[in-house]
Amino acid sequence: LSLIGEASPRVQKIEFFDMSELNEKEALGLMGLNELNILDEDKIKVGTSLLVDHYKKIGYRFAEVKYKINSTTVFDKVVQFFVNKKFKTQITSIRVENIDNEPLKKRIEDKLNKKFRLATLNQDTINKINQNLRQHLSTNGYFLTPISNPQIAFSADELSAKVNFKLTKTTKYNVEILNAESYSSTYLKDEVLKLKNYSSKEKSFAAEMLEKIKTFYISMGYPHVSIEFFEVTEADVIKLKFKITEGPFVKIRNLKIIGQLSRPESYYQ
Repeated sequence: LSLIGEASPRVQKIEFFDMSELNEKEALGLMGLNELNILDEDKIKVGTSLLVDHYKKIGYRFAEVKYKINSTTVFDKVVQFFVNKKFKTQITSIRVENIDNEPLKKRIEDKLNKKFRLATLNQDTINKINQNLRQHLSTNGYFLTPISNPQIAFSADELSAKVNFKLTKTTKYNVEILNAESYSSTYLKDEVLKLKNYSSKEKSFAAEMLEKIKTFYISMGYPHVSIEFFEVTEADVIKLKFKITEGPFVKIRNLKIIGQLSRPESYYQ
């Protein structure tokens, strides 16, 4: 009986050249490669494509990754990856449309451009711009204005891009909290209602705000709190007014413990 076998090649070394933003372990994990499967041509091609996609997502739109498998001995192989990120695509301007208040529109655009102009165009940057725009809109009372994906216009060489947010026109609101004694109006707006980041799809969102204020007061020891709500339209602004009657602050005076007690009542109290 003759058994004829063929020795499998082994990976002596895996090398990455000109790679940044990732270390070798992170890159291999992203590519789905390890020493056991890295000599499989199909898997290494898929892994290389995944690494290219990663660099494109973080702003290197023209990134290329090539690989080479070299033999150092009959059985030993060295796998090399050559990363060419090329250039990032940068944001050159940010515009916002459909805000009737022109001074406010310009102020928002100036702040966004000051913070994000020349930043790398990728999903993470777009998400941060969305968050900042949401804060500016909510701070100025545009709670019902949704933020959709922006329109992106690339330059001819695609190394720069202009970002344009086309908003839907909605009514501006102003929230007033009256008669608050134990907590300031500013605290209730910022910490309870969180108006700086508040947004809603429902025009009847005032009921949600009222419930939030009431729940807060009850949790802080005001079970008899009552809140009156008024809505007043002035020019192009709807004012939402919440008039609070806090009622007495309730403290626990005594705990009465009854039943079959193994220790004196004072122990449980």
